[in-house]
Amino acid sequence: MAAEEILGQGGILSSVDSGLVLSILFIAAIAIWFIGKQIRARGKNAKTEPAAITAPPGTGADIIAAITAAVNEYRKNGSQ
Repeated sequence: MAAEEILGQGGILSSVDSGLVLSILFIAAIAIWFIGKQIRARGKNAKTEPAAITAPPGTGADIIAAITAAVNEYRKNGSQ
């Protein structure tokens, strides 16, 4: 095999591989976009209710009250 032939085949192989990788990335981007669209659509229809706060047995009421107050404060002020 001549060097020119090897380089030619290497160039073709590189082009095919690059095209394959770009195709996979494009398909992945479309899939992520579609899944995100589905999640947003389902999120608009979902009813958001606060989760019930439960604690393991033996946890004091004052600790539960402190955690509840901290969560409410965090929700009011956001994460800054």
